[in-house]
Amino acid sequence: GEVDLEVTLIVLGERVFTPVPTQVTVPGGGDADVEVSFVPNDGVSFESSLRISHNDPNVGPLSVTLSGTGISAIPEIDLAESALNFGDVPVGDTSAQSSTIRNLGTAPLEGTITLSGADVFSSSVEGAYSLAPGEELTIDATFVPTEDGVSNGTLTITSNDDDEPELVVALSGTGKGIPEIDLVESALGFGGVSLDDISAQSLTISNSGTASLEGTITLSGADVFSSSVEGAYFLAPGEELTIDITFDPTVAGASEGAITIASNDEDESELVVSLVGIGLDDDVVAVAEIDLAESSISFGDVLIDETATQSSAILNLGFAPLEGTITLSGAGTFSSSVEGVFSVSVGEVLTIDITFAPIEDVVSEGAITITSNDEDEPELVITLSGTGSTGVQVCVDAGGTIVVGDFDGNGAVNFQDFFKFADNFGTNETSANWDPAYDLDGDGDVDFQDFFKFADDFGKVCTYQ
Repeated sequence: GEVDLEVTLIVLGERVFTPVPTQVTVPGGGDADVEVSFVPNDGVSFESSLRISHNDPNVGPLSVTLSGTGISAIPEIDLAESALNFGDVPVGDTSAQSSTIRNLGTAPLEGTITLSGADVFSSSVEGAYSLAPGEELTIDATFVPTEDGVSNGTLTITSNDDDEPELVVALSGTGKGIPEIDLVESALGFGGVSLDDISAQSLTISNSGTASLEGTITLSGADVFSSSVEGAYFLAPGEELTIDITFDPTVAGASEGAITIASNDEDESELVVSLVGIGLDDDVVAVAEIDLAESSISFGDVLIDETATQSSAILNLGFAPLEGTITLSGAGTFSSSVEGVFSVSVGEVLTIDITFAPIEDVVSEGAITITSNDEDEPELVITLSGTGSTGVQVCVDAGGTIVVGDFDGNGAVNFQDFFKFADNFGTNETSANWDPAYDLDGDGDVDFQDFFKFADDFGKVCTYQ
C-alpha cells in the first residue's frame, strides 16, 4: 500500500514465546522484521499462535503458529586425561600427575571417584563429588613404588551424565629399584707374619638397596694372597656376602694385592680394597715404609646441608712402626676422622674417613698432609675437592634452552599446566595458597608477566637435568 501499516503483535497461548517489537509501523511500500524468542520453562513441547492485528481494512487479523520443545537441563562430563603414565620412578620416590573433570552441561554434575588397583597409587579426591555447570575438579594422582616392576591402577569416575555414566582413568608406572653396595673396609693390613705362618681377615659386602646387586670379585697382586670368593656374585636386597682373605708369605718383605669389587651400583660401580702384609724373617732391616691408598679425593656434587664420606688409607710396608702426624687444611666443609699423631704397626693399615658437608653452592678445596718417619717420603698430601649443589633440576629442550611452565613435571607444557597456572593466577606472597612455582619472573606476584612467559613456552617438550 501507499500508507503506513500499523501492526500489533500478541501471543495467544503459552507465554514462552515473545515477539520483539510488539508494535511496529511499516511505511507504504516497505517491510519490517519481527523476532520471536522462545524461552521454555519445562522440558516439554509448547505451541501458541502469534496474532497479527493491523489497519488494513481489506484483510482480517493474521495468525502464525508458534511451536518448540524445551530441553531439560542436563550435566555433561568432560575428562581431560583418560590415562596417566608415570613412567620409570625410583623405588621410594614420589611422582605426581593430574587429570581434570569439567561440567560442560547446564545442570549439576554429581557422582563418585574410586581408586582401585595397586596400593602404590593414591588420589587427592575419592568418594562423592558435585560440580555446578562450568565448574571443574582436579584430581592429583601420585605413584610411590615400593619395588621393581610395573604397577597398574584405575580411577573410576561415575556421574549422572546419561551419555557417559562411567569414565576410567588408567594409571600405570614402573618402579625402578636401585642397588646400593655397602663396604666398610677400604684396606686390609695383615701385619708382620712369619714365613711359616698364615694370617686371615675378612670383609663383607652388603646390599642396602631396593634392587639386586650383581657384579664380579677379582683378586690381583702378589700370589701370597687368596680369596674365598672370586668371579660373579649376586645379592638380593638386604643380603650380604663375606669374603675371607688369607696372607701366606713365602719371602721376607712387603706384599701388596687388591680385591676389586665391580657392581651394578651406578654410584660405586667399582670398589677396591687394598691388601698389605709383611713377611718376616731374622734378616730384615727395621725401617718404616709408607704407602697411601688414595692421593686425591673428589666428592663431586653434594647437596647443601647433606654429607658425603670417602676414605683413604695409610699402609706400613716397612719392618718398623710408622709414625707421624695428620693435618687437615683448607675449606671448613671438610673433616677428617683422624688428625694429629698416628702410629701404624708393621704390615697394618690406618683408614682415614674424610667427610664433605657443603653449606653453599661453590667449589671447596682442602688437603690432608701426612708427615712420617719414612725417610724416603717424609710428607705426603691427599688433595680434597667437592662442590655444593642446590639439587634443583631444570627442564631443557633439544637445543639446551630452559623451558618454564611444566608445573606437573611430565616434560611437556600443555593444557594441564595451563589449568594449574590459571588456578594460581592473581595470587601473591600474602595469599594463603601462594606457590612460588607459578611466579615465573620472581617478582612476588602471579600476573600477566608470568602468563606471557608461560605462553612463550606453551607446547614445548623438555627433559629434566
